[in-house]
Amino acid sequence: MKGKVLLMITERINENRFQKLRLRPFVESDKLRNSELDRVIGELENLYDLVNALREY
Repeated sequence: MKGKVLLMITERINENRFQKLRLRPFVESDKLRNSELDRVIGELENLYDLVNALREY
């Protein structure tokens, strides 16, 4: 179960990273989206670390 959750989090992180690659750095709305994606990716990475640290009972 833990492995499935970690896989889902990893997939979402990768999807967000892919979205970042498609942004145009000179467009203001894309700059805002880039900042938002950075925040989301960071939160997902923290969640991944927390789930990974849990022991299965």
